[in-house]
Amino acid sequence: EESDNLVLRAARALDATRGAAITLEKNLPVKAGIGGGSADAGAALRGLNAFWRLERDQGELCEIAAAIGSDVPACLLSQPVWIAGRGEIVQGVGTIPSFELVLVNPNIPLTTASVFARLNVRTGIGAMYPPGSEIASIWDLVNYLADSGNDLEGPASSMAPSIDEVLEALAHEPGCVLAQMSGSGPTCFGIFQEGPWARGAAERIVQDHPKWWVRGTRIVPPDFAAPENL
Repeated sequence: EESDNLVLRAARALDATRGAAITLEKNLPVKAGIGGGSADAGAALRGLNAFWRLERDQGELCEIAAAIGSDVPACLLSQPVWIAGRGEIVQGVGTIPSFELVLVNPNIPLTTASVFARLNVRTGIGAMYPPGSEIASIWDLVNYLADSGNDLEGPASSMAPSIDEVLEALAHEPGCVLAQMSGSGPTCFGIFQEGPWARGAAERIVQDHPKWWVRGTRIVPPDFAAPENL
């Protein structure tokens, strides 16, 4: 529905008096827990701010982003950040190394609200802290993430049991050094040591589970400095 379109909400929040022709091409599943809609909204804010020559600074854009959705400020900045509060407190954590990963979604849409409604106990979130040292290698990243947990994995898996199957499929692939669920699910990610292992994993998982959405991709660090606290 138009009222739920985050791109339109972002445009109107930025300046409701102006117009623009926007073409949105979706390559990610809806309700996938990987911030697709939030990333679209962040891109709209950045693009329209430049197109309309509004010259809103980063702090102003982040305030607008936070009013649109909890994930939008991080997606607006599009770089490694530590997020607190409901998403409106964003702190840069420096750069991270490039690494390969495979995204797998069992094609079962889950709304964030429905998953949070089943969350009874929070265990992992409260125990997490920003990285205490520089994440200079994939092993630094894996060691940091391995000590954390996603409190939403339990409630999400109760609604979509195939999430456990996805995580098992990723974890059993050669070269996969970490497999976890993203956000509120159901998409899961596997971090891989090398590109050939990630590509092989994606091909095998597609063969074994043709109804799943599977994508191999690569995280590349931004070529600009992370922001200070906003």
